[in-house]
Amino acid sequence: MNGKKFLLVIVTIAVVFWAWQVSKTNAPTVDLSNETLYPNLLDQVNEIDTVLIRSSGAATELKRSGESWTISNRDNFPAKFDSVKSTILKVAEATVIERKTAVAEKYATLGVNDPTEEDDAKGVRLDISGKSGDELVSLIIGNERQGRALGDANYYVRRVADEASYLVAGELDISAQVDDWLDADIADIDTERVKSITITPDGEDPVIIAKEKPSDNFFTVQNIPAGFKAKSRATVSSLGALMLSLRFEDVISASHIASSSPRGRIVAQTFDGLKAFFERYDYEDNEYVKISFSYDEISAIVSEAVEGESTEADEQLSVAEEVKALNAKTDGWLYKLPDFKMRMLDKRLSDLIEPAEDEEPADAADPALN
Repeated sequence: MNGKKFLLVIVTIAVVFWAWQVSKTNAPTVDLSNETLYPNLLDQVNEIDTVLIRSSGAATELKRSGESWTISNRDNFPAKFDSVKSTILKVAEATVIERKTAVAEKYATLGVNDPTEEDDAKGVRLDISGKSGDELVSLIIGNERQGRALGDANYYVRRVADEASYLVAGELDISAQVDDWLDADIADIDTERVKSITITPDGEDPVIIAKEKPSDNFFTVQNIPAGFKAKSRATVSSLGALMLSLRFEDVISASHIASSSPRGRIVAQTFDGLKAFFERYDYEDNEYVKISFSYDEISAIVSEAVEGESTEADEQLSVAEEVKALNAKTDGWLYKLPDFKMRMLDKRLSDLIEPAEDEEPADAADPALN
């Protein structure tokens, strides 16, 4: 080996050794032990009493009520049981991948600064307490790791009492928004079932739309005064979808308006005897609707039995049971409905009718007769 080749080998070895030393010095502290963040949480499931989730702009407090869960900051409205169960399991199963920064000034980069202390914090704080008030979990869930090649989701987190932050494996997509914990479905009654809808604004003439049989495609205005006619059939008939996919945006206890009178009332009736009653109330700069149901057996029209599989008694019982289930869900609550549903309740008779034009005489319309 000549001198030049020998020198090249020496230089190459030196460069490789230097690069190895640098990488060793700058390598992060890695903990691949797969330890869970809260190893005892699964054993403490039956002791959990409260789950508090907060972000810089929202908060949800979940409270155990027997075998179910309620939302404390929505007057104890029932929470989605499966969502609560899933959240606890997600936290219990989250495993540590590696240790990250313990420098407070760098928390915001990972999203693990406390949203209850900093208004611009991007993370979510999760606090889980036991029946005696003891702290079981106090965790800040920061940013999801981007550009990951692994199949599992990875999040940056920090236990509130711990200076160090961590990268963990687990689906920690936990929301502090109340509406993510509500079962917002109220009813879903097909337009074909609807026989009539009567809208009675406080102190005004009612709006009555109806159709003769379920197969009719359009509703008609029933109380058109002389000299007027109905506007678009489509506009009138759209009111028949009032109870179709009926959901709410927010909810409070009806006890808030216990001493108030409704400022408007709507009654919807189906061909098979179901009646729905909507009462409108104003409360703290918002409008809410109280909804209840009844079964009118006398006015029910029962379909003929098909191949002996259903009878008139079976059909009546089915609607009666439906009403019972609906009342069990809506009793004691006031709902804030979506704007497009509220516009249906806002309809006035003047919105659906217009002056009727006088028909032109037949002889004036035919030039040949002039």
